[in-house]
Amino acid sequence: VGLILLSPLLLVVAAFIKATSAGPVFFGQLRVGRNGRMFRMLKFRSMVMDAEKVQRELLDANEQEGPVFKIRRDPRITRVGAFIRRYSIDELPQLW
Repeated sequence: VGLILLSPLLLVVAAFIKATSAGPVFFGQLRVGRNGRMFRMLKFRSMVMDAEKVQRELLDANEQEGPVFKIRRDPRITRVGAFIRRYSIDELPQLW
C-alpha cells in the first residue's frame, strides 16, 4: 500500500535525477544483513557518477576519523541529491 501511495513521488524524483545528471537513477550496494546474509540495498542516486573515485581526491578534506568519510559541502552531491537527502527521500526505494 505504501509503495502505491508513494509511487507518484518516486516517479517525480526519478525523473528529476535522470534529467539533471548522467547515470542511473538508483544506487545499489551490497550490505550485510541479519546472520551475515548479504543483500542488495537500493537508494536513489544522490551523488555524481564515480563518486568513489572522486572521493580519493578529497581525502584531505575528510572531517571524520576512521572509516567514515564526511565533508560538510561535499562536491560529489548533486543539487537534487542534496534535497532528497535532506528529507530522506533517497531511502524510499528500500521499501521495494
